[in-house]
Amino acid sequence: MQQAAQAYSRSEANGNAWDRGYDQRSVKAMADLPKVRAHLTEVWQHFGLSAKDAEMVASAYRVSDAGLDRASSLTGKSEDQIASMLQSALSTKNYVLADQLMINYEKRRIVATSGK
Repeated sequence: MQQAAQAYSRSEANGNAWDRGYDQRSVKAMADLPKVRAHLTEVWQHFGLSAKDAEMVASAYRVSDAGLDRASSLTGKSEDQIASMLQSALSTKNYVLADQLMINYEKRRIVATSGK
């Protein structure tokens, strides 16, 4: 799972077609829980988790966890700080927090790329 955090650090430099397509799917996927979990599984795999680990982490997400939004704010955080937060959440098996951090990161990234 440490690979996922490291891949996250590298992903910012890899603005490719996957990212653009992912952005479009991301907005649509937030509509319901099964789609959110499937989407998170895809994202975690993109960041280096095995299919099994990605599914396990993504399955921890619950719609009621959206209240963690404030607790896992990325405002003012550098890419390295975010990667460290993700790595810590994964290593302590706090998958709920890891999922919310990833969702917050993706929202932030989508907003940043849509403004370019």
